[in-house]
Amino acid sequence: MKRYIIIILALVATMAASAQSTYRNDWTMRLRASYNIGATAPMGMPATIRGLNNFNPGFHFQLAYDLQRAWRGDWSLRTGLAIETKGMETDSRVKGYSMKMVRGDSELSGHFTGNNVMHTNTLMLTIPLLVSYSLGDRWSLHAGPYVSYALDRQFDGYVYDGYLREGDPTGPKVIIGNDAETRGEFDFSSDMRRMLYGIQLGVDYGIANRWGVTADFNWGINGIHRSDFETIEQTLYPMFLAVGAHYILK
Repeated sequence: MKRYIIIILALVATMAASAQSTYRNDWTMRLRASYNIGATAPMGMPATIRGLNNFNPGFHFQLAYDLQRAWRGDWSLRTGLAIETKGMETDSRVKGYSMKMVRGDSELSGHFTGNNVMHTNTLMLTIPLLVSYSLGDRWSLHAGPYVSYALDRQFDGYVYDGYLREGDPTGPKVIIGNDAETRGEFDFSSDMRRMLYGIQLGVDYGIANRWGVTADFNWGINGIHRSDFETIEQTLYPMFLAVGAHYILK
């Protein structure tokens, strides 16, 4: 991950230096640094998820270089390159939840009732294509699609304090404990997609001189797992809010 970050930051710095020397006055360039907070979740709460014991958003960042070109009047077009991480940790109560797990040397699958701890973390490159509208000297709105490529993916966790019905909801009952030997572990990282698409909605506010604050809501429109992944019944979508500051280079 550190190697990816160093390479991408060097690429962004090179793009910025080149852009400042070649682009005309109708281009605006800015750097952004934001904190990503949100969740990877199904649309609506399924009946198999009964409640939430704990939610930890963790620390997830976004570093971006934006290029914006005046279009007509108060309208402009924006694109750029961002390196970002998105993720969370949840501990939820579930009932009859479709699950595949490893306990000791055994692989088990079926429907689990108990507690489910899930970690997600993705390092990705994101390119947006946005339309921006200026509301005056300080405020502007922007919206449009984005595409992300996952450089590193994590989706794992464990289940504890419950039982698994093997095969179907009436299958043999396997008791799941709460220590390292008796709980069930899972790792579906390799089943995650590389390419993710979504919609971005945001607002910028200029504070003083070249500084400003920004907020962007990013809503994924394809699930984080491949279409042939069937272990988890619900499709999980990334929904994150990036809040931070920007600096106008030109």
